[in-house]
Amino acid sequence: MNQQLHPNASSSLQGFQEQLLQAVGDIGEHVKPIATAAKGEAEKLGHQVTAMCNVFPSLAGAAIGAASKTTSSQLQMSLLEQTKTVTESALQLVYAAKEAGGNTKSIATHCKVNEAALFLQTAVSELTQTLENAGSKTGIITG
Repeated sequence: MNQQLHPNASSSLQGFQEQLLQAVGDIGEHVKPIATAAKGEAEKLGHQVTAMCNVFPSLAGAAIGAASKTTSSQLQMSLLEQTKTVTESALQLVYAAKEAGGNTKSIATHCKVNEAALFLQTAVSELTQTLENAGSKTGIITG
């Protein structure tokens, strides 16, 4: 069985990597606002979660596109696995935020929110680093 991705012709490798960097950056920017809302700003929580979730179609499309244009099978797997980790970590943050519900008195759930936020921020940082390393080979300027 052939497990190779067929190259996506809608953009170049550099284009997909830039889209992926943008999506990962957008997700990273939502981590702290979601955590803050989950621990004491119930009125903002739904909006923050929705805003972050709206980024995931772009993240998935760009990750698949970048992997399809990457010739290194090791880099393909890294991109897809790290994107999966970002997605799973975001889901854990959403679950923890839902449990906390913006209740300032629910101290026990705040620890879960903090932990989930840290895991997501770590996953975002790792994927960003992978993209920057790969991008230095394809000419992407970051920073």
